[in-house]
Amino acid sequence: MKFKLLSHPDRAKILLMLEQREHCVCEITKKLNVPKSALSYHLGLLKKYGIVYTKKRSRFAFYMLSHAGKRMLGLFQK
Repeated sequence: MKFKLLSHPDRAKILLMLEQREHCVCEITKKLNVPKSALSYHLGLLKKYGIVYTKKRSRFAFYMLSHAGKRMLGLFQK
């Protein structure tokens, strides 16, 4: 199931963004130009399967790749 998560282009783009550094939802929304509802859905799936995790800072949620997400992205890029 985890590799199916990369089958959607927006989720793959999210992971590539998070490979560089953490991002808040507003940054990801601007970069991908997707509605917040769609982004919320994609991030929710990635979080559910342990590919990303969040840290709250003030009123912002920052998303980062988990160790599993980094491994998965490494396999995907080979």
